[in-house]
Amino acid sequence: LFPPVESSSIGRIIGGEECVPHSEPWQAALYYFDKFICGGILINETWILTAAHCKMSNIQICLGDHNRMVHEGTEQWRHAVKMCIHPSFNSITYDNDIMLLKMNSPVVINDYVKLITLPTEPVADNTICNISGWGSTISPGEMYTDVLMCLNVTTVPASDCQGFYENDSITDNMLCAGNLEGGEDSC
Repeated sequence: LFPPVESSSIGRIIGGEECVPHSEPWQAALYYFDKFICGGILINETWILTAAHCKMSNIQICLGDHNRMVHEGTEQWRHAVKMCIHPSFNSITYDNDIMLLKMNSPVVINDYVKLITLPTEPVADNTICNISGWGSTISPGEMYTDVLMCLNVTTVPASDCQGFYENDSITDNMLCAGNLEGGEDSC
């Protein structure tokens, strides 16, 4: 889902490093009351793109954040007023695991909150992509990070990725990326 990066340089982000603060201004943190549940990206002033498995009632959305535990003065809070889940989402296989969240009011675009530029064509195999999030930094297990983490991963052909999953769980609707030798990954 994330655009390719230049050749320079309930989720997980394994093997990443702390992002340069506010270098991912489209990154959203989703909360159920005060509990962090998922990440998302800002695709326009009123809509967030996230995963369908993140569906909860009363989702609060924070944009412009870097350290979730520190009030930085750059945050903009909204709440979701509408959820549009892909009609073919399968909660068992995670096929079509995509959802749009409409916020109660538009965000203010500034240095800390910006729209992401989505690719206009399918991402080719072996493309370097940037991922970011506040997900768990270990697997198995959970150890969530307070600061936004970043990682560059390479897209992998679905046929190569399929061998790591049981029951033909990789579909044409999924993008596989990471390091097949392990140590770097995101869910």
